[in-house]
Amino acid sequence: MLDFFEKTFFFGIGLASLTKEKIEKMVGEMVEKGKLSQAEGKKLVKELAARGKQEKDALSKIAQEEIKKRLDSTPLATKDEVKKLEAEIKKLKAKLAKKT
Repeated sequence: MLDFFEKTFFFGIGLASLTKEKIEKMVGEMVEKGKLSQAEGKKLVKELAARGKQEKDALSKIAQEEIKKRLDSTPLATKDEVKKLEAEIKKLKAKLAKKT
């Protein structure tokens, strides 16, 4: 029975967007209605919260990889490169000031 509710739950709701409090509330309602036992409810909350964290971590990793890929393909200067250019400009300005 617990497996059926898990599958239904995952199908109907994006787990990554749920907080532990929301999961506890939804499972608590199922327990109150007699659709789950207290023990099944606790087990389901624990499993769904763990899966939710895994989903959030996976989505975060995918987002970070995509951002890195986009940034790597965009010709932007790094902070170090900008600092080096600023230093070079400062040197050139000093040389130019000496000549004039």
